[in-house]
Amino acid sequence: MEKVETSSIWSAFKKIDDPQLRQNIAVGSLLVGGKLFGYINISLWNIFLVLGTAVLVDGYLGYRRLGRVVFPHSALSSGTGISIFLVTGNPFIYIFAALCAILSKHFLHFKGKHFLNPSYSAMFLVLILFPLDVFVNPLQWEGRALPVIAAILLGLFVQERAKFLDGILTFLVSFLVFLFAFTNANFEDLHTLVLTGSFFIIAIYGISDPVTAPRSRLRRFLFIVQIPALYFLLRPYINENYAIFAAYLGVQALDVVFQQFQDKQWKIFPPHVAPQAVATIFMIMGLAYYSFGYAVDHGGIRQNVLDNRCNKLVCAP
Repeated sequence: MEKVETSSIWSAFKKIDDPQLRQNIAVGSLLVGGKLFGYINISLWNIFLVLGTAVLVDGYLGYRRLGRVVFPHSALSSGTGISIFLVTGNPFIYIFAALCAILSKHFLHFKGKHFLNPSYSAMFLVLILFPLDVFVNPLQWEGRALPVIAAILLGLFVQERAKFLDGILTFLVSFLVFLFAFTNANFEDLHTLVLTGSFFIIAIYGISDPVTAPRSRLRRFLFIVQIPALYFLLRPYINENYAIFAAYLGVQALDVVFQQFQDKQWKIFPPHVAPQAVATIFMIMGLAYYSFGYAVDHGGIRQNVLDNRCNKLVCAP
């Protein structure tokens, strides 16, 4: 009987065509499983607060704007992301984060759609406002095989149907290239930094947001490469637990700026990708320059990959 029920659930999941609904079901499953197996340090009450606030506010604003009730895809996605990553002992901060996520979705628009990931922008805002009361740990679940396997299998299935597997592969390869090219990383660092359920949630689900990710394949490739490049540029100065969120939001904001220059003629690159291409080149050059300068100043030893953590947003390099 259990096999039949499991098979029926899996068959129903495979028939879902909406990429946002698929993603919400997959990430929601990770949240439920993480809570049941003790991988996520958030109470059921706080999960209810986050999801309830997000759904109610999103439903109200959506009804005011459209005149009808729509399925709260963004509210569920934002609430789930906040529940997985945000850690605080103050339930009002959870409510505030959920509220900020939905407000950013409805009011921070460019060309008719929101351009920042709602949950990541909300979490980064509360990190700035409440640095001593909030902690975000994208490296949690370290060494736990089950959440890593679950995140990868569910994510690959969702993204294969969404035609985004090339984007996921681009992010993982570019992250690993920058990790070993520009830091003094070893296998233990790889295990701590990459082989975690949370990292794969960001890598597979975060960068593939159906609304904020570029549609053009070449623009999307450049957009995704910029995220790890900016991460490794920021992490000497920003708490490296938070730098991945800062990099992702920074690249999303830059993409809006770049779109202002898309119609101009460029001699080397096609107009629709020229600003992104130039920015990507400069980010990688900046990363190489910083890494080389650090090695020169420290007798040929490159910077450690996990050495900039403190209890606030900005840490000393």
